[in-house]
Amino acid sequence: MTQTLWLRAESRMNERRTPLIPVHAGVLVRNGYRVCVESSLDRIFPDSSYLDVGCALAPTGSWPSAHRDALILGLKELPDDPFPLRHRHMYFAHAYERQRGSLKLLERFTRGGGFLYDLEQIKDNFGAQLVTGGAGYFAGLAAATACLDIWKQKRHGHDALYRIPRQFMCVAELVEYAQRLVRTGFRAPRILVIGHRGKSGAGVTHLLDQVGLAYDCSPKITRENHEFRERLHDYEVIFNCIKLSAGTPLFLSDAMIGSHTKIQLIGDISCEATHPDNPIPLYSNPTSFAAPVCRTRAGIDIMAIDNITAMLPVECSRILSEQIFPYLCYFLLARGVHDASPFERVVDSFHSASAAVRAESTMAA
Repeated sequence: MTQTLWLRAESRMNERRTPLIPVHAGVLVRNGYRVCVESSLDRIFPDSSYLDVGCALAPTGSWPSAHRDALILGLKELPDDPFPLRHRHMYFAHAYERQRGSLKLLERFTRGGGFLYDLEQIKDNFGAQLVTGGAGYFAGLAAATACLDIWKQKRHGHDALYRIPRQFMCVAELVEYAQRLVRTGFRAPRILVIGHRGKSGAGVTHLLDQVGLAYDCSPKITRENHEFRERLHDYEVIFNCIKLSAGTPLFLSDAMIGSHTKIQLIGDISCEATHPDNPIPLYSNPTSFAAPVCRTRAGIDIMAIDNITAMLPVECSRILSEQIFPYLCYFLLARGVHDASPFERVVDSFHSASAAVRAESTMAA
């Protein structure tokens, strides 16, 4: 039986990226695989570009009716529906660290007998992610641009009715837009970047350098060395670019905010709103392109769009597909044999998380 790869349409608003670009889909077709692509008006590559390389086209959101043996490939989360998940799915699930909604998702896989191959869990022997799609660096570029735009609107009295660009065709276009923002009518804020040594931090600092804005960089804040967080209150704009870990302490909470706090805008690129250990527990849900900020009780605006790299859909899709494609080819060729490959860790992660769900359900009963 011919193996089927099913590329689903993304359900997230303004999500134009794809984990499989047409040229890579065509390679699979030429090598005997059936590639079924759901029609999408949002995907940056038109349906016709997949048809041209031999893919079949399916209606948007029709993957639940696909043959049981199909591998369903996606990028972001599945629609929040209650039905059991019976297929094998491959996408970035962010479901193994007790994020809100993760238990419900894993229970759906348990009930349906399906399997989750989380792209986030494709790691090397040292735990480094092998599939990122440039997410960190591009997220930093895009988030810095969005926050500069919001800051300028804020200073001109728009007061939370903010609008940010949804898409640039390339990084150069994004940088040019940011440079125009600060050219006239822009008061430079005092800026702090937390996590500047990471990939998203590098994206933020590169964008700030390109537009000529000064900024400070925070030293690593740990549970043993967290005195620097007292200085956070001296800044007007803060970018949080850290990768959350077991040693990450609380950065800022409602109880810490007072008359000494000068913070007006936080660009939370880490976007851990649903994580139980979120170091900035001032908000409970990610923001979106339609509503890019949430305002806290203290009047601080927080920009936390967890798919902010959708602002650069062409470049991000190409890098995503370049990174995913070799592992996808291995997966299809291996036909379930994952010895001596990163998929061993992917499978183990799912089994461990599912066992925890079953144990929790048993205790609750």
